[in-house]
Amino acid sequence: MISKHPFLRHGAKVVLLSALLTLGGCETVKGWFGTPEGVVRPAELEELAASASFKERWHVSLGESGASLLQPAVTDDAVYGVSSDGQLTRVDRISGKKIWSIDSDIKVSGGVGAGEGLVLIGSEKGEVLAFDQMGKLRWKSKVSSEVLSVPQVDDGVVVVRSGDGRIAGLDVVDGKRLWLYEH
Repeated sequence: MISKHPFLRHGAKVVLLSALLTLGGCETVKGWFGTPEGVVRPAELEELAASASFKERWHVSLGESGASLLQPAVTDDAVYGVSSDGQLTRVDRISGKKIWSIDSDIKVSGGVGAGEGLVLIGSEKGEVLAFDQMGKLRWKSKVSSEVLSVPQVDDGVVVVRSGDGRIAGLDVVDGKRLWLYEH
């Protein structure tokens, strides 16, 4: 039952009017209060002239990356790439000529990293393989689970992040674990 009290009947009209204005959106009341101070209008877009041009110097296919994003590692004189099925390749940085390509016999998940004379790859089974710049296996190490990141090397330590959230520091010389960080 609707009350016959005049305030309640008037109150219902106010609520109805407020709802209609709200549903109408901001455009309904846009001009009622003028333009607020400090409002900055966007600048008109300008046509930009090209300031650089690029051309492809060389192109090399390194195989499929599978579900992983496998980017190459670049050093002063080489580009190293790896496919998801473990095909590791060294390419001359200037000419794009393949120097060597080897099958590492692992399923790669962590990508390829390079530094301090090593080329490093990580596997789905937690293996970290270190090759020299000529493609010879220097050492193989095991971390706690799947290698999720590109192995990084600096100051004698190879750093690897695994799928269980751990970060391992491995000796650059023999791959032995130096430390383990657990979150």
